[in-house]
Amino acid sequence: DPDAALLQGLVLTIQTKEEITSMAMDGLDQEVLDGLHRTLGNDDAFARIISMYLRKLPAEISELHRHAGSGDLEQLVEQAHRLKSSTAMVGATRLAGLLAKVEGSAREGDLTAVSRWTNESDLESTRVEGSLKARLREA
Repeated sequence: DPDAALLQGLVLTIQTKEEITSMAMDGLDQEVLDGLHRTLGNDDAFARIISMYLRKLPAEISELHRHAGSGDLEQLVEQAHRLKSSTAMVGATRLAGLLAKVEGSAREGDLTAVSRWTNESDLESTRVEGSLKARLREA
């Protein structure tokens, strides 16, 4: 039935848009977080990993600003790369993407873009921090 197929497609589109909207609201990819939780095997290990990330995040973001402000692009590339990896691991895919932009801009020597992406990373990290704290309360 063509109408049923069309309706099925619309339902899937709506569900996908809701998932994207949900991820956009909290900055987290729930599938990645759920996968991490399954891999670790228990709530305690999951909470320890997320808590460790949350403890380090403000200092890591401050380091980004420090390196960007001093023009130490080599250290900025290293810092952004390190933070990008751990950020992706906890499902903060938008923040990881912004950190990739910091890293790329620093590699290119584009200080204007470095400043923009560092500031956006800072704002996004605040949102991610709140979302991860909420996830810990649920776990």
